[in-house]
Amino acid sequence: MQLHPDAASTWYDLIIDGHLMQDNLKAAGHDERWLDARLHAQGIGQHGEVFYAACDKADGFFACRMR
Repeated sequence: MQLHPDAASTWYDLIIDGHLMQDNLKAAGHDERWLDARLHAQGIGQHGEVFYAACDKADGFFACRMR
């Protein structure tokens, strides 16, 4: 079975346990300004507050805070 998922459906881990994955952010075609704006829109002020954040190239975004 040779499946080839659409590139837009690929998710990129951006923050794991408060640590920014700079290479993944760049591979997703975004910069820290974009990430900070997305986090701010969810009421998150700093990368260190984030347990996990991810995005795809179709403008999907997910983030959850540390507890």
